[in-house]
Amino acid sequence: RQMCIRDRIYIADTMNNRLVSFTDKYEYKSEFNASGHLSTPFSLVVNSRGVFVVVEKLANRVALIDVKAKKVTYLSFDKCGGDKVIPYYVTIDRADNLYLIDRDTNKILVFDKNFEYIRSIKVRGVAVLADVKVGWNGNIYILDTLSGSVYVLDPKGNIKLRFGQRGSRKNEFDFPVSLAVDSLG
Repeated sequence: RQMCIRDRIYIADTMNNRLVSFTDKYEYKSEFNASGHLSTPFSLVVNSRGVFVVVEKLANRVALIDVKAKKVTYLSFDKCGGDKVIPYYVTIDRADNLYLIDRDTNKILVFDKNFEYIRSIKVRGVAVLADVKVGWNGNIYILDTLSGSVYVLDPKGNIKLRFGQRGSRKNEFDFPVSLAVDSLG
């Protein structure tokens, strides 16, 4: 997975347990493995303060890496309702709020810019959440792998639109796993 920010490309190199960065000219810049403690990085985003949010898939945790402060902490799930959380994909919105798919409950957990839990979003009828993105206008886009559907939610988590279904023709998808949203939403 890659994330481009501040003229850098960041890649979560899962099997080598590291994050790797390249310049905007695709030249190797550096790598980071939290002194050997980074475990199977899977999904990553970088917020406006330069904090890396990294899902560590096999460790079932989310690392918060502040490279400038040389500090690694972990996202707390204590206030998320007591359920075990299995983190999957992450994204952030324009206000640096963090959206995290929880594979255990099939919900989207939302944290503020200080990584404090705000709420969860449960979308009725979604079989398997595969990806989440937030558009510039606050709309939340989620992908349901099994049904082959994309859901567009308003910022409060209410369904505005659903499109796509399982198949191979126009407007059909066979096991979609990732989506992107451009600057126009």
